[in-house]
Amino acid sequence: MKQLLLILLAISASVAAFPCTSFIISGKATPSGKPMMFKHRDTGELNNRIAHFQGDKYAFMGLVNSPMLDGEVWAGMNEAGFCIMNTASYNLREDNLDCQMDREGELMYHALGACATLEDFEAWLTTYPQPWGVEANFGVIDAQGGAAYYEMNNHRYIKYDVNQETKGYRVVTNFSFAGRYEDYEG
Repeated sequence: MKQLLLILLAISASVAAFPCTSFIISGKATPSGKPMMFKHRDTGELNNRIAHFQGDKYAFMGLVNSPMLDGEVWAGMNEAGFCIMNTASYNLREDNLDCQMDREGELMYHALGACATLEDFEAWLTTYPQPWGVEANFGVIDAQGGAAYYEMNNHRYIKYDVNQETKGYRVVTNFSFAGRYEDYEG
């Protein structure tokens, strides 16, 4: 627990230096045994609020820009205990961009209305229309203890299971490990 508090303090002190910083702590590293997630949102939109929505399957609450753009959330949690957030990534972009980009908010909005677990999210992604229009790291936790990051671009994702991390947590900023190092612009 002492180590966890030191990590939280260090990350909190550094968010000004690392835009869109997030972390997930697995249940094996928390006193309650449940995963936790945190995100520092770096955005040009100064007006934000929490709004309630009814999705296709689940009701959810999400962080939205004010005035709200319908159908977008920037982090949220649904009634099944499924939570999602993202950090922008600048090194996952595909060379052939034949779609509208920056659709991370749309993807999270629809995922919150449809998914209860990490497994649901992965299955749902196989049916969500491609190209996804994203270049981001999505952090996801669920009520069953699932905790993972998904580095995603328009057509693929790579999953990092936080429950498999040696120390029980993972910190993510605007860089993806699966992306091209030479394309990193952060």
